[in-house]
Amino acid sequence: MTLAKVRMQHDQQSMNKMQDIEAEIQNVNKNLEKKVNMLQGKTQSISDKIKLYEMEKIKLQKSFMPEENLGNQCTPMLDEDQTIPKTICETILQEHSHELEQSINADINEEPQNPVYDTQPKLPLSGNRVLIAGSSVLKGIDPSKLKDYIDVHVHRGANVLDLYEDIRNMDLSSYNTIIIHVGGNDASSKMNVQQFVDIFQEIINFVRCQNCRAIVSGILPRIQCDVTEYNTILKQMCHYNDVKFISNYEFFVYKDDHIAKSFYTTDGIHLNRYGTIKLLANVNKVIKVFKGKQIQHHLNQQNRNRYQSSSHQYYANNFRRSPTKPRYQSRSNMNTTDRRNFNHSRINPRNVKDRNDLNMNSRDSWGNNNELNRQNVDRAPFFNYHSPNSVRKSDYVHR
Repeated sequence: MTLAKVRMQHDQQSMNKMQDIEAEIQNVNKNLEKKVNMLQGKTQSISDKIKLYEMEKIKLQKSFMPEENLGNQCTPMLDEDQTIPKTICETILQEHSHELEQSINADINEEPQNPVYDTQPKLPLSGNRVLIAGSSVLKGIDPSKLKDYIDVHVHRGANVLDLYEDIRNMDLSSYNTIIIHVGGNDASSKMNVQQFVDIFQEIINFVRCQNCRAIVSGILPRIQCDVTEYNTILKQMCHYNDVKFISNYEFFVYKDDHIAKSFYTTDGIHLNRYGTIKLLANVNKVIKVFKGKQIQHHLNQQNRNRYQSSSHQYYANNFRRSPTKPRYQSRSNMNTTDRRNFNHSRINPRNVKDRNDLNMNSRDSWGNNNELNRQNVDRAPFFNYHSPNSVRKSDYVHR
């Protein structure tokens, strides 16, 4: 019996080892598939470049004089014994084609010092729509609130390689601009920065091969994750490629470099409604995406006095009084008609200690002489006005 138990234990251990080996083999296969996909993408981009150069060559050849007139105007009259020399036009064409072949070979064989920071020939843009593609940071965008020509593609949990595969599988013929927002998940997983920017460069190359303009949206800050290095190298890549870069980082942090949590959900990664509006507002500076007037978030408003001065002519809220007539003013500035109806607090004037404290509109609480009116106080969040402190009747009535 003991021998059988020993054999069973030995078999169990061997099976566990086999399972571990199978898991390792699967991981190796996945890594190999990713590398194969990357190589296929690079070869595809090189073939696309060759096609573009061939198209340019054909256009340049057509831009010269027609073939019918070349023989009459460029070929000199020679005897039958003489050999026909090369004409000037033929030499120019051959020299230009030789230069094109050299540039293609140099592009294929030589690798640049910086990571594929190359610029491709600019062709006319195709389509008339705009695509915003990215990770789950964009999931709060409501396409119905954007212009009709805006489309949104969200791949939840996507890294830069996942988004590259998505864009390659799309039909981009109807788009002339693609806004790319990805990289937060790569920074969280601590992906190699050089590998990250290489794949991002492939996305830009592919988008340009489809006669589309690429715009890169910067990575947003995250809790317990440093994205500054990724944003820096993305900005450099966009500068070398003449690609527009939308810098978002400084709009989502305070001056002390702490994250503005009012823009985020509880996980500190995804954006809430106000964060989504702020992100789209940054995009709107580059390309118009909002349907109507641009939405302003309360934290982005200019600092204004919380207590509106009585000389202020207009009010943010729709008060019942005329907008040209101030709502709160001191007794000294009132005319006789206004003084008659000055008591609005329903306090019996006979039981009041001091007639200057008749109600909250008096000079000691809301008048022009109040020191609070001269203070530059930040606006209260979510509101455009500040309601006065409540006045208790017991504070004014004799006991």
